[in-house]
Formats: sequence, structure tokens, C-alpha cells
Amino acid sequence: MKRIYLLLLLVVLGFSACEGPAGPPGADGLDSEWYVKFIEVPANKWVLTYDSDGLNPRYEYTEKISQLTDWVYDESVFAAYIIHNYNTSYETQSPLPYVLAAETVYPGNLFYEWIEIIDCIFEIGSVTFYLTYSDFDVSYSPGDRAFRVVLGM
Repeated sequence: MKRIYLLLLLVVLGFSACEGPAGPPGADGLDSEWYVKFIEVPANKWVLTYDSDGLNPRYEYTEKISQLTDWVYDESVFAAYIIHNYNTSYETQSPLPYVLAAETVYPGNLFYEWIEIIDCIFEIGSVTFYLTYSDFDVSYSPGDRAFRVVLGM
């Protein structure tokens, strides 16, 4: 019985130690370049828009980015981030889309809850940021916001 286990162990070790021929060498490390753009959107630059049927209001801001070429759009990578507390010691970043559940408490313990959704759409030559509130209350501006766009060149 011990011989069978020993033989089985040798067969398993023999097959696990086999190596095939080496493949062709791969490309050298990361040789791509990155383009990073910081975008500050003042409160007065957000534009209130609606769907074609006049529903679903949202705020938009479009930024031209000439580096977002056909090649980058079709062959490379791109991403966007919202920057919280921009230019402070508490600065943080979150990738888009960004979803924040929020609430306000009014006198008398009345709660008002909503969700803020921030997303973007990339097009050749530009990026458009969208800010939507779940209750579609657009009686106030989204305020000053900051974003970071990263493109693989």
C-alpha cells in the first residue's frame, strides 16, 4: 500500500514539475503617458437641463479636452473622479459615478431625504458632468465642484 502512495506521489510531482518552452518576450514595462486635467466648476457654471419630454431635470457642465482624441476614445482608457474638499488638507477623491445619500432635519424632527448622483459622459473632445437629485428638486445650485479627468495617451 505504501508503494502505491509513493508511486502516486512521484507521478503527481513529476507532472507538476514539467515546464514547456519559454514564450516570446513581452513588451517592456508601462511606457504609456497619462494626461491629467483638474476641472473646477463654479456654482454659476452649472446649466439646468431637461430630457426631451421636459422631465428629469439635472445640472450639466461640459469641458472641452482636446487631448481626448479619436485614438484615446477608441484605443485607450479614461476615467473621472470627483474631488471632495478641493485644495484643503481634507481633500479626497471618488471615482464617478458618485452616489451620496443625504438628509436634512427640519424643526419638529421632520426629515427630508434625497440622493445626489454625479456622473459623466466622455465624447471625443469633451467630457460632460451630470448632477441629478433623486427628488428632482432643482431649486438650488450644486455649488462649486472639482473633478479630475485622467486619459491614457
